[in-house]
Amino acid sequence: MNLQDDTHFDEIPSTPLPEDTSSSPTPAPTETQAKTKRIMRSDNPIVQACLGELFRFSSPSQIDTRLRSLRRQFICVDGDEHDSLILWVHGFQITSQEDTQGFVGHFACISGKSLPEGGLTLSITKVPMPLSDHPHKKRPKQPHPNGAHPIMRRINKGYIYPTEDEALHDLAALHAEFPDVSIPASPEKLYIIIYDRSDKSRGPVRKVVMRVIAVEDENADENTPAQGYKIVIKDNNRRSGGGKGIAAMTLAGEQMGR
Repeated sequence: MNLQDDTHFDEIPSTPLPEDTSSSPTPAPTETQAKTKRIMRSDNPIVQACLGELFRFSSPSQIDTRLRSLRRQFICVDGDEHDSLILWVHGFQITSQEDTQGFVGHFACISGKSLPEGGLTLSITKVPMPLSDHPHKKRPKQPHPNGAHPIMRRINKGYIYPTEDEALHDLAALHAEFPDVSIPASPEKLYIIIYDRSDKSRGPVRKVVMRVIAVEDENADENTPAQGYKIVIKDNNRRSGGGKGIAAMTLAGEQMGR
C-alpha cells in the first residue's frame, strides 16, 4: 500500500451513503463512478455509526456488501480486501497538538466486529501515519491561489462535480481563503487574482473570472437534467470604473509577487 501517492485525493465534500440492503454482488464501478469517488469526512453518518458501533449485521456477507459499497463511493488506499478497508478521513480524531502540526485528518480502518450479544457491526479506528504520508495537510498561507492549490488543480483539470452545490462550495472556499484578492459577484461567479507563471510575457499574477456552469449532454433536450457541473476560468479583461477594486488588488498582487 503506497500512502504517499496523493494524485487521486481531491477534497470534495462527502454525502451520506444510502442504506444498502442488497445481498447480491456489487458490480464493478464504471469509469464515471471512479472519477467521482469522494474523500470521507468525519461528520459523515457512516463514520458516526462506525464510531458508535451502531450497525447491525447477521452475517459476514452483509459486512462484505457494505464495505464494497463504501469502496464504490469513497477513495480507499488498501486495495480490495473484503474484511476491512483503509481510507483517509478529513477531520477525524485530530488532537490539538496535531492541529498545530498541520494535520487536517487521519487514515482510518473500517472493519467488521463481533458483538457480545451476537451479530456483527462495523467499527472504525485511527491508523497513525506521519504527516508527510497524508494526502492533505494545512497549507502555508499564500497571497494568491496557484496551480498547486487543490481547488485550482480540479479547475485546471476540468473536473466534473456531481452536484452544483459541490462546485459552489469550492468557489466559496476560494473566496474565504483569499478574501483580499477576490470579489464574489454571485454564488456562481468569482473575480480573483491567481498566481500563474505559465506566460513569461506577463507578470506572475493573473486577473481572472471563475464561473460555475452546467455540463450538458449535446443530444439532450431542455428537460434533461445536467450531467454535472464545472468551474471555468477566463481572463478578466474588464476595464471600467466598476473595476477599480480589482485594479487595486492587481497592483497589490504584482507588488507581492515581485
